[in-house]
Amino acid sequence: MSNKSLQGACMCGAIQFKLKGLPKKSAICHCLDCQKSAGSAFQTSSVYAASDVDIIDPEGHLKKYVVPGNKVGSGHEKHKYFCDVCGCPVYNMPMKEEGKIMVIKTGLIDAEEGKGGLHAYKELKPQAELFTRSRANYLSALNNVDQFDTGFTPTK
Repeated sequence: MSNKSLQGACMCGAIQFKLKGLPKKSAICHCLDCQKSAGSAFQTSSVYAASDVDIIDPEGHLKKYVVPGNKVGSGHEKHKYFCDVCGCPVYNMPMKEEGKIMVIKTGLIDAEEGKGGLHAYKELKPQAELFTRSRANYLSALNNVDQFDTGFTPTK
């Protein structure tokens, strides 16, 4: 993994994070849960080992919503973390992975540490599209990106 560090924050800045290295994978997800969470046709996320993420929340604004396993494609709970000030979703933890994986919202990753101004979308291009069976019919598959009808195992 790269020595590069990235950082980011929720919309209001109450919750910040530092990321060690580049993500295991960056992906666009078209699942219905991500569509609802993003209020859009898809959501972009970057998968990290939990040990590579440092959440900075000095005032305790990070809150958790638990999606029951019977509402998640894997059959396991998904923990969704968000800021209680601005309502911004920050990351998910799929319990199928036993809390070892954090799925960070790519749009919150601001800059290469110490450089400023480098938005994550310029560097963290998607490597996969997930749940393409739920992709909006007005969107086309991205070229040179792995396509999955459902999800993938982020640890691989």
